[in-house]
Amino acid sequence: AIDPAAPRLPSLYVAAPAGDDSAPSYGCPEPDGTFMVSVPGKGNVIDPDSLSQDVSQADLDTVLSFVRSRLPEITGDPVATTVCMWTESEDGHWLIGHHPAHDRVVLGAGCNGRGFRYAPVIGSILADMTEGTDHAELARFDLGRYEIASTRA
Repeated sequence: AIDPAAPRLPSLYVAAPAGDDSAPSYGCPEPDGTFMVSVPGKGNVIDPDSLSQDVSQADLDTVLSFVRSRLPEITGDPVATTVCMWTESEDGHWLIGHHPAHDRVVLGAGCNGRGFRYAPVIGSILADMTEGTDHAELARFDLGRYEIASTRA
């Protein structure tokens, strides 16, 4: 709980320490007076067909440790918890480009939880690619940096 008499906490963004490429932790005040905090994990390989929506004790301990060390104004237990899943590439960069084995297929994935902010731009780029427009400036996001398996249902 946050003391109602305390000044409203601002939004925050806490980058990982130098040399650590983990996603940043962040938090923001909610309209109901609570404060939402997210401490993302990195490298969790999850099968979407068996994803649990239950918050594990380890997840809760990670978030509580962050809150207690960075936001001492917030006391008490969480009022709500939830699991959030997103796509994440191994190197932390998007996958944007033509499928290596199927030139008529373009892909945009691996958005690392930030795809919603860039969806209009990514969509425009993917549309350009379907029409043959080259985007050489996006070479770092090319799918060729990974071996992509071909699967058939």
